[in-house]
Amino acid sequence: MTQPQPRSLSRVNSLKPVTVFQSAKMNTVPESVLAFLDRCGIPPLNQAALAPLIDIRRRLEIANAEINLTRVVSADNYWVKHIADSLSIGLIFPEIWIGKLVLADVGCGGGFPLLPLAWAAPHARLTGIDTARKKIDFVNTCCDHLGWTHCRGVTLQAREAGRKAGLASAFDVVVSRAMSDCARVFKECRGLLKPTTGRLILYKTPDLIAKETASARREADKFGYMFSASESFHLPLNAGARQFAVFTPVVPG
Repeated sequence: MTQPQPRSLSRVNSLKPVTVFQSAKMNTVPESVLAFLDRCGIPPLNQAALAPLIDIRRRLEIANAEINLTRVVSADNYWVKHIADSLSIGLIFPEIWIGKLVLADVGCGGGFPLLPLAWAAPHARLTGIDTARKKIDFVNTCCDHLGWTHCRGVTLQAREAGRKAGLASAFDVVVSRAMSDCARVFKECRGLLKPTTGRLILYKTPDLIAKETASARREADKFGYMFSASESFHLPLNAGARQFAVFTPVVPG
């Protein structure tokens, strides 16, 4: 006998695909966000292209009432702190949109940056890794409804994933947002990176990078990696400064 789903995900599953002009407020993306996405290398967007992101927000808002996926659900905050922030990686790594990369999002939670990256990089293969099964269930529900076969979530710890066949040493890029300090995340995620080529990219703020650089460099040096920080930038609508921390393998020669 099939077990019933938790009530929140049952409600999310019952939603029909989004009607593009269903809600003017839900569908309205701030002009400053669209301009920022253009800077990040996202092509000009029409309403049909935005429909998957609108659908994700609708499902997020419903599920979040019961399973605490995120504190960010209002329209402007969604477009800035979930979509623009997630896609800002294009400022420093534009090849992510066109390459057939294998990418992991560690600590993906309710799907950020994982789901926006899956939307913007349909040729990549993406895996979300998180210890919270309800959050991974939400991610996989969204992917199923959107027909995204190139993106799945798994319920694992990062170190556990780094020892698991099919995930260990499998990723061109590992990203993580709003987790621990740089050195600790590198320790947890190193086993996921492809030897000699895989890189770890962390979503951070300038203040955090300033505090964490010394320990991150020490940890990187132990294993033949270089630690660097991108130029800082600001999110739209005065949503704060951001900066990326990057661990790149040093290739002898």
